[in-house]
Amino acid sequence: MYEGKNNPQSTFEFDSKAILPFLKRIYAQQGGSADTIDPQMWESIARTIRSAVVEGEGEASFDPSHQFKHALRHSADVFAAFKVHRLQRDITERLTDEKGNLRSFSQWRELVMPIASHQCHQWLRTEYDTAVLRARNACEWQQFEAERDVLPNLKWLPSTSPTPGADHQLFWNTVLPIDHPFWASHRPGDRWNCKCQLIATAEPATSEPTSGKHDHPHSGLENNTGKDGHLFSDKHPYFPSSCGSCSLFQAKAPITARAKYLFLNRKKDCYNCPYANQMVQQAESREEYTTPTVYGKRLKVSIKADKKDLADNLRVSKAIVSSEPNTEVKIRPHVRIKGVKNPELDINERIADNKRIQSEKGVKAAFQSGIEQGCKTIVLDLDAVVKKLRTKKLSKFIGYRHADFENGTIEVCYVVYKNKAVRIDKNNYKRAYEVLEAFKKEVE
Repeated sequence: MYEGKNNPQSTFEFDSKAILPFLKRIYAQQGGSADTIDPQMWESIARTIRSAVVEGEGEASFDPSHQFKHALRHSADVFAAFKVHRLQRDITERLTDEKGNLRSFSQWRELVMPIASHQCHQWLRTEYDTAVLRARNACEWQQFEAERDVLPNLKWLPSTSPTPGADHQLFWNTVLPIDHPFWASHRPGDRWNCKCQLIATAEPATSEPTSGKHDHPHSGLENNTGKDGHLFSDKHPYFPSSCGSCSLFQAKAPITARAKYLFLNRKKDCYNCPYANQMVQQAESREEYTTPTVYGKRLKVSIKADKKDLADNLRVSKAIVSSEPNTEVKIRPHVRIKGVKNPELDINERIADNKRIQSEKGVKAAFQSGIEQGCKTIVLDLDAVVKKLRTKKLSKFIGYRHADFENGTIEVCYVVYKNKAVRIDKNNYKRAYEVLEAFKKEVE
């Protein structure tokens, strides 16, 4: 289905151990019903696609509105739902043999494991990499719109890929007004793994390049994410071709709604479909998370969270969401595997850990431990033990971690003090002392 090479520097992550339990659940339910999706697999896929959104937003030079970011994350959730729905359908069709007899689990697993593995690795990796690029491009399109009075034209830059395809080369260096019809049909990111970019410019417009059918966007990439907030279009093969062919719609919609779509031939709108949204909400509600505070969905706690550290984790989580209105935190379930130390938090879909350091010297161990756990975000909890914010000492030891910030091993470090949090990242770690001094004056 997909073409092109994956991005070798991608931070794509998917736990392959999730596949076998997923197959066991589907087999036990004999495939389940047409209007449900497996919540655990949906959460794994959705987490991966949401992470791509976060990564793409982080690469952009423009920070769009919270409403636009919410639209991107919602589209990631809906896309994940239809992906899992399609995967369930594909493997459920193989539960029985040619005579209609139920296959044994071992026979069925051998038959469908390649399908599940391909969907959750090769295809998901391509979807992740493309979602990163499209989320970044979408944020930049929002900037183009905001600055069009000064920079009215857009210029198509050549691909940064070491082996660019020929399909976009005829568009390179094209300069046209932002509202030119050409941009409705062709844009960087409308091919899988496309690494072309647009920039806003005051350069004079060029002529519109001619194109043929072979230059059309790939299926699922026809839309402008910067305008509609959808990572992929609902023409992607995971989505039904129409409401009439959608098993979800046929199972959930009342007969009057089905009649309207049949006789009025209404256009499908999968991202705003109430039945698709209901499917996502049902899967999300079975994640086994609670929302114990006034912060609602911005702070979730797994019912399987480690009870021993729950009070501390809840305290720092409240500090972070109260200090950063656009941040979401989940306290993760505690997985009891010998020799494995669980990261305790998800912060904006990035794995994070709460480090209750004994002194400023503990910053080194905190960063090293977090990196070993696969964390991109570290929380330094001063309220647990240290109880003081010595800005000069703390900024010195944070500064020692300059390589972690520069190479992206660690993206964010939160310092929690007096139930408030301040963010240190690549953009301000060199000014950590001033940032911490201002934060200290604010909270004390």
